[in-house]
Amino acid sequence: QNQLLRRKTTMKAQLPKDDLLDLVKLRQSPWNRLKVEEAITRLSLATEGKSQFRKPVKGGVWRLLWSSPTSAINPFSTPDLVLLAKTFQVIKGTRGANIVKWGPESDSPRLIGGADLVSVGPGRTRLTVDKFVLKLPGIREIPLFKAPKNSDVLK
Repeated sequence: QNQLLRRKTTMKAQLPKDDLLDLVKLRQSPWNRLKVEEAITRLSLATEGKSQFRKPVKGGVWRLLWSSPTSAINPFSTPDLVLLAKTFQVIKGTRGANIVKWGPESDSPRLIGGADLVSVGPGRTRLTVDKFVLKLPGIREIPLFKAPKNSDVLK
């Protein structure tokens, strides 16, 4: 009976998850941003109070599929290819980074946004970018932006 309950819970969460994965493939626009954020809310409600779906982010690297702040910047791209390149998110302790990579090689050009991580609720973390650097092969890092300490510029 416990296994049947676990299977029902997983199936209940699967539909909102599948909907969300389909939506993040759409072209960027304010309308699609709204649809994605509504799907995130549905998935959050479907998994509320279920620890198997609510694991805190402690560290790791993964491909970024959605970012609300950049969801309507470029109508020619999908949210996972904002700058026409793959974006990865790296979390380590209370710091994170979004890394945009133009090419598969380790020496390919990349844009790196360093960020602070702040818990904003159960199962929700805000990543606030506070600096950007551009790394080009054969050239030192080029600083593009750095927020002043205690600034809420990008929050």
